[in-house]
Amino acid sequence: MFAPFWEFLFQHPYIASATSILTLSAIMKYMFKPLSRVKRLSPTAERVLIVGATSGVGRNLANLYAKRGTKVCIIGRRQAQLEEVRAECIQSGDAANIKSSILAMAADMTSAEDLVAVREYLEKEWGGVDTIVVCAGVSALRPLLDVAHSPHGKSETSVEAVKLTGEVAQKAISGNFTGPLLTAVTFIPQLQRTSQAPAILLISSVAALIPAPSRSLYCSSKAASLMLFRSLAIEHPSIAFNYICPGTIEGSFRASAVDGGDVREALDGALKIEEVASRCMRMVDHNEGLVMVPWKYTPALWLSLLVPWFTDRKAAEKYGYTSK
Repeated sequence: MFAPFWEFLFQHPYIASATSILTLSAIMKYMFKPLSRVKRLSPTAERVLIVGATSGVGRNLANLYAKRGTKVCIIGRRQAQLEEVRAECIQSGDAANIKSSILAMAADMTSAEDLVAVREYLEKEWGGVDTIVVCAGVSALRPLLDVAHSPHGKSETSVEAVKLTGEVAQKAISGNFTGPLLTAVTFIPQLQRTSQAPAILLISSVAALIPAPSRSLYCSSKAASLMLFRSLAIEHPSIAFNYICPGTIEGSFRASAVDGGDVREALDGALKIEEVASRCMRMVDHNEGLVMVPWKYTPALWLSLLVPWFTDRKAAEKYGYTSK
């Protein structure tokens, strides 16, 4: 039943052109990819700061870096969890001076004072930093008008409801945009000054590139930070900026929801945390730029630009959303 649709897609001149451009860009990316970063900076000499390392991908990534002998500094808001992760990293590491190579410091990425304190700590302990991984963030799982107590916009919103929506939106913006922004402003000068191969990794989301129902606050705040970092990459070409945009990852995504929403999509095919963390390390090592995981989202992005009605319908099906 889908054959006529796909025939239409690839016979359409715009689709054919887009396919050609995508193929050519993939070939050029392979042919002209930058020199592998590990050839300029030994993993055992690398100094990595992971912002948001107390759970999920950040926690797993910290262990992966420690296992290969990299210096790792983990920060997060919860001191007890930080100590747990640090103990795991020390256990995973094989360096003789592993304890001094694994640093932990409680900090809030939305606090300028906390971030500057971390920067000064890194300067004192390591003389600088080589890699910044930004993986802290929050989720938002409800349709926007549901937050304002007007499902599907069927009733007028009150002053209180509008204010509440603004407060919820500010929480999403603070976690997904303001925090990454302050992190960049705090550490970019230090990166440029102290590293021979400076790099930044932003752990973003497919939602930053492809819209979805019940994810309006999440999509928009993630898109904002992704565009911020892509713009910073142009302003600071000496730094290798990388951005990973994964689909749904297993774990406690619901726990970080600033709007109290529930997970709508099936989690059977959710990405494994270990899989995403391993991909993060590899793309930073080889300066891969923007990567969508799994690969199927790359053509989905092109389809969302060329035939948005199709991807919009599929997104509604995925999240079990129906407009009334």
